[in-house]
Amino acid sequence: LSGKTGDNAPFVIHDMKSLMEGEQFINCRQLPNQEHHQQTSALTLGHGGVTGAYLGLEHSGMDALGLRFFQSCQSRSAEAVREVTEFAKSIPGFIDLDLNDQVTLLKYGVIEVLIIMMAPLMNKDGTLISYGQIFMTREFLKSLRKPFCQMLEPKFEFSVKFNV
Repeated sequence: LSGKTGDNAPFVIHDMKSLMEGEQFINCRQLPNQEHHQQTSALTLGHGGVTGAYLGLEHSGMDALGLRFFQSCQSRSAEAVREVTEFAKSIPGFIDLDLNDQVTLLKYGVIEVLIIMMAPLMNKDGTLISYGQIFMTREFLKSLRKPFCQMLEPKFEFSVKFNV
């Protein structure tokens, strides 16, 4: 993983078996250190809210795994939106706006903020998630059930260009 700093190599998820093995990491087995949290906080799994959607597997154990992963991604996505909202409140003048205007700005701006924050976590081969503890391969994400696999590809393309 080029560009990865630090001594700890992330766990790599490249198929359903490795997803099952890495599940304890996805559920944030430890609190992240503050430096890593600041870099990745809004999107540790924020884009995972899309990637982790129901995986469409036939085996009930795999169905349960997919559901747990999806729920984890949903929870992290909601947390990311809360973090962006708190950041917006710290912008001078934002809280002086009419509440409807605040909601409108957040409603239409939060996805762009999250995509920009996600870009440093992605490269042409995959993305870091779970506070940098896991690297999920692009090929694995492409293998997920439609439409979720299709939603991620443009984010990878953007991130590769953004990081040049």
